[in-house]
Amino acid sequence: MLPLQRVEPYRLWFEFLKLALKDDDIPVDREFYRDWGDVEGQTFTQWWAGETWRTLFAIENEVRVLDANIDSLQSNAPVSTLDVRIPLGKPLKDSLEDIKHLLEEHGASIRLDKAPKGRFSLTPDNVDKGFLKHMRNARMNLRLYGYWMSHKGKDNQVQLAAQDWYNWAVDRNHQIETKGWRYEKVFIPIPFQNWLGFLDDPQDDKWGETRINNKGKEVYIYDPEIARRQVMRYLKKASNLARNVGKGVFPGTY
Repeated sequence: MLPLQRVEPYRLWFEFLKLALKDDDIPVDREFYRDWGDVEGQTFTQWWAGETWRTLFAIENEVRVLDANIDSLQSNAPVSTLDVRIPLGKPLKDSLEDIKHLLEEHGASIRLDKAPKGRFSLTPDNVDKGFLKHMRNARMNLRLYGYWMSHKGKDNQVQLAAQDWYNWAVDRNHQIETKGWRYEKVFIPIPFQNWLGFLDDPQDDKWGETRINNKGKEVYIYDPEIARRQVMRYLKKASNLARNVGKGVFPGTY
């Protein structure tokens, strides 16, 4: 089974790797990913449909009776399992209680930082406290990075990528509403709306409007330059994720 019991984090890893392989500015450790097979020539659905993912990410998670002809109880057994001997003549309730204590004693847990890992695993260990709780941001970064790559070499590359992503997000949310799709709506950060809104209509009186925050300080709420810099931060995070993937780390610090 998968350590995280869900596919999405691994899909994001695959998709970021696929884009990073197309980005000449990002070095990719192809030897590290050799066992992943043909990433560039397949969709994620095609790639995941085979057995490759099991050899890369899966861990043993099945309760079973050991086969003396197959299984070994030597010290090189996987650290993700615990070999025990259960007397069949003992009351079931007592045996279950003994097993519970053994599991607790050996640190059995569903927390990612303590869970067993496959040959390729998500990093860092505290990913469950950040990345997994905010995967919508990672999905946004992935799509934004893809649009940015599609306009590479153009003078207004950032603007075009931001506009493409914004148009896609607005259309996606419209379809979710009108077609009754049971999907979470795309979160559209305010900086995208402000910066692209300014570029569309720079004469609007609201640009440069201020207000007083809860600390009594005057702040700009419609400052297009601040919005532009914030959009750039989203792209920077997307680029960091791609660079991490190139080094064999996902998600890493971004």
